Amino acid sequence: MTVVSNKNRWTKTIGQSVIKPILLLLLVLVGHDARAENTIRLSKVGESMDGHSTTRTTVRRVFHHDGYWYVFCGDVRNKVYCNFFVTSTDGINWSDRKVGSGGGVAGGQYGAPDLPETAIGYGDQIYGCYSEKGNTCIRSGTLAGGDIAWTHGHRIVPGRVDENTRDFYTYYPDIMIEEDGFLSVSFRHHHKSGTTQRSDPALVISTNPNDIASWQAPRDLITFVPPERHDAHENIPLPGGRRVVIVRSYCGVTDEERYTPGCPGSFYASQYDGADWLKPVDLGDSDGINGSDKRLSAMLDPGTGIVHLSYIEDSGTHWKNELRYRTLSPPYGVDDWSAPATIATNVFTVMLGMDTSSVPARIAAVYGDQLHEGGEVVPPWGSRWHTGRLYLKWFDGTDWEAGRQLVSEQNDEYAWFPSIQQDVSGTFGVLYMKGGFKDFRNTPKELMFALVKPDDEI
Repeated sequence: MTVVSNKNRWTKTIGQSVIKPILLLLLVLVGHDARAENTIRLSKVGESMDGHSTTRTTVRRVFHHDGYWYVFCGDVRNKVYCNFFVTSTDGINWSDRKVGSGGGVAGGQYGAPDLPETAIGYGDQIYGCYSEKGNTCIRSGTLAGGDIAWTHGHRIVPGRVDENTRDFYTYYPDIMIEEDGFLSVSFRHHHKSGTTQRSDPALVISTNPNDIASWQAPRDLITFVPPERHDAHENIPLPGGRRVVIVRSYCGVTDEERYTPGCPGSFYASQYDGADWLKPVDLGDSDGINGSDKRLSAMLDPGTGIVHLSYIEDSGTHWKNELRYRTLSPPYGVDDWSAPATIATNVFTVMLGMDTSSVPARIAAVYGDQLHEGGEVVPPWGSRWHTGRLYLKWFDGTDWEAGRQLVSEQNDEYAWFPSIQQDVSGTFGVLYMKGGFKDFRNTPKELMFALVKPDDEI
């Protein structure tokens, strides 16, 4: 593997909206493609009191439109969670906070873990999911001049289906635009009756194309038998009215069960062939840790129709977990998944982006190299907080290129939860959170943005 070298490093003083940003020049020769050499410049977007501040989505919270970078984050103050976004024309200097997809939502001891917040840009439009009065809602907006003009919201599904059983749809929805203009959203369907709790993956589709006001009835995709429960998901529309929803599960009810090494859930692919939902495919063991919504990432290459999936598979240790990669190719049957390949070991988080300027697209994987097993918190909580540094690695359409490039700071041991813009053609951006564990709940975490530019574009 090629060694990463830091050839230059410098800082620059900028406006008040960014406090002493760090600009890093990191050059590395990655594989055989000269485009793998990148300049990475880090800037501070802001701060957040919430440990979930960059986890409210999958990969569609960082995007570039009409000369502006849009970066969505979250924060919690006085036990109220709010979604906001900031913009920049250069990826270095950032605006003040602007109103996100929803308003403030009452949070609990750990922020607002049941808060649905996500958004996807589509041309000059943006669609955002949010929570309002217990309902999962959606609103659209028009992107212009580094701001968003939001419309009134509409309910997608009730946040609480049954007051007696605490049956509700919520938690990290993944919204997508289908090829025919329909909108679809995947989310968790939580059921609780007495001491029994289930969390199953569900999907809902708009009644008409480009219509946020009318939705079909939600459909549960997999029924889990406790203690296995739905944790994270990726909603991927496919050509010809087909789709795949990739689900991560975990096992256990108590903290001791949920954070015990070697007590994994699984990764499942629930596929729709245009007429029927097929039997879910078990893709491998998850690491079993609850609340980890960035341990799988999937994207469709529009040029080839191939779905690219990366996920973190359990090693039985909460350490040395392996970053796996596999693909789903047309005609998208249950037997059309490739065998898993190993990208890296000792990994705790991963997100994908892709450069669609070539066919096949070039895949960018940003993943975390774990430096320690837990934070400065006593077990069992400590076993959940995996942290480290973030690295970038490329897949050229045939194989993973040799070497990797540092994305976060050289001495940063607490870089978390990256989000990458969906299409990373040319310059692209990575959002992530950093912060230590001393008085974690009461200490601001820094929200960082990595601007990645090929050397030939400087």
